[in-house]
Amino acid sequence: MHYKIDGADHFATIDADTFGIPAELIVRGMEGIKTLVPDVVKMLGIPASILRKFITRSPAYVVRQLVREPVNAFIVSGVDGVPVFNALRQLANMRAGRSPEELALMRGLVVSSNIYTGDEADMQKFLNDVAAGRSGWDKFMGKLDTMALQADSATRATIYQDGLKKGLSEAQAQFRAMESQNFGRRGLSPSMQIMNTLVPFFNAQIQGLDVLYRSFRGRMPYAEQLEIQRKIAARGALLFVGSMAYALMMQDDEDYKKAKPEERYANFFVHIPGVKDPLKLPVPFEVGLFFMGLPQALVDMAVGDTKAKEAIKAMGKLLLNSAPSVIPAAPKPILEAFYGQTQFGPIESEREKKLEAGERFRPQTTELAKTLGGFTGAVGVSPLMLEHFVRGYTGGLGVSLMSVLNPLLRSGEEGAKVPLGAAKQPFIGGLFQTSEGRFYIDRAYERMDEIVQAQQTYKDYIKRGMPDRAAAYAREKSDLLMGEAMAGKFRQKMGELFAQERAIAANPRLSEAEKERQIEQLKLLENNYAKQFYAITDRTIPR
Repeated sequence: MHYKIDGADHFATIDADTFGIPAELIVRGMEGIKTLVPDVVKMLGIPASILRKFITRSPAYVVRQLVREPVNAFIVSGVDGVPVFNALRQLANMRAGRSPEELALMRGLVVSSNIYTGDEADMQKFLNDVAAGRSGWDKFMGKLDTMALQADSATRATIYQDGLKKGLSEAQAQFRAMESQNFGRRGLSPSMQIMNTLVPFFNAQIQGLDVLYRSFRGRMPYAEQLEIQRKIAARGALLFVGSMAYALMMQDDEDYKKAKPEERYANFFVHIPGVKDPLKLPVPFEVGLFFMGLPQALVDMAVGDTKAKEAIKAMGKLLLNSAPSVIPAAPKPILEAFYGQTQFGPIESEREKKLEAGERFRPQTTELAKTLGGFTGAVGVSPLMLEHFVRGYTGGLGVSLMSVLNPLLRSGEEGAKVPLGAAKQPFIGGLFQTSEGRFYIDRAYERMDEIVQAQQTYKDYIKRGMPDRAAAYAREKSDLLMGEAMAGKFRQKMGELFAQERAIAANPRLSEAEKERQIEQLKLLENNYAKQFYAITDRTIPR
């Protein structure tokens, strides 16, 4: 029987005759105590499994892993070289079947990821596939899984190769690569096992936090020999300063300024010639927020037009999103629909809620959702809500697959279709940041709500016979109370612009280019009007 201790190979010969215990029982006993997950939990875990598969099979997942994981390894694992370039080179070798690092990791049982963890369920699935054969669809899904697995393994292969170059033995290099993100570590806690079944990527988030903690404490494998703590400090400082320089440079970029703060701090925007929407390069989940997201927030507060409370709120959202979720995947979309809110914002905007449920859709809403929404709208379920449910249980890939039916279901009454930017395209849209942005508009609507609340509070004090309290409140909230007329005008104007945008999109006499031009002008007016309204009602801006 072969096994490893601290990465070193060992073996033992079992004398079953002396003790009268079959060898297979001894080996099974050494596997550890298995936590039995109740059948009802397994059933509730089916939506989490489906969601995880859809997310990992999306093309966007592969791209994000090839950007996010190498940068994370560059910081917390002390890997030398150019992070993303090294991972891309490893992936190219894997796809061509000439990666010795991949073979070494497979021989050492180091390969594990969000797709394959090497547990008993994975083994059983593979054996069933071999025994029953695989259909054409299963083979296609298998190719997508292989691509995602290799994207996950590319960074491990880089870590393994880096370890060999720095004098580690093959076993030590394999152990270091495995511990960079060990998906096979699950512990013995029944609660953690249940949460891992119910929540997709729960174990990945736990392991990410564990690696971050051990890296900062110098407890990663061979940390002293590889000088990991020194490299974390040096490289973290380099990324911190570089991110501040990037944020300063982007203060003149309209796409950057129109993006929500949480979108800015979680990504780097890169403009591609000929593409209107910038490409989003995601930062690592945990360490990236500190060394790459926080510097941007500091610059935005210092020289940008982002308020401190807005930047702090955005960083809080990102930190909350990077923490392991405790809401099971099965009821999560239903709960979000009940409250009308996801972790990224409202499902339907305030002006969309004023429309009948069946008419709540956007230019990028799929024709299938519009068609079904015509029926479900009678019970208050809009096309936007239908897509929310699909996205909640199948990720962005599910909505992209719905868009395949667009040519068949489109009525053609509206004439030319309004061109969609790269950020709204199926399958690849998640890789881009929409140039339309929502920051200025959302902030203006929040200010409008503050004005309405202030007015209602003041009137309530008067009705309850509290004139002194009302006068004190009026002095404290004078800027908001004076903005009542402007808030009403803002609501009316934005509603008119929204109606004009829909009318242009539905006009069969306009060409595709003309629709795009007119809608872009309306979007510009919306953002400028929102900025103007916010500036007038902001008492912190000198006037």
